[in-house]
Amino acid sequence: MQNQKAGSWVLFTVLALLWGSSFILMKEGARNLTGWQIGGIRILAASVVFLPFAVAAIRKIPRSKIPLIVLTGVLGNL
Repeated sequence: MQNQKAGSWVLFTVLALLWGSSFILMKEGARNLTGWQIGGIRILAASVVFLPFAVAAIRKIPRSKIPLIVLTGVLGNL
C-alpha cells in the first residue's frame, strides 16, 4: 500500500511538471516556430507515444475490417 501511494505521488509530480512546462514551451515555441512547425512537432510526438499501443491494437483487428477503418480515417480528416 505504501509503495502504491509513493508511486502515485511520483506520477502526480511528473504530470504536474509536464503540464506546467507545456505553457512555457508553447510561449517559446510561438516565438521561434511557425504554426505548421508546432503542429508537426505535436503530431510527431503523439505518434511516437501512441505507436506501441497502436501496433498492439492493430494486431487484434480482423483483416476484413481494415479497409473500412482506413476509409473512416481518411474521411475523418477531410
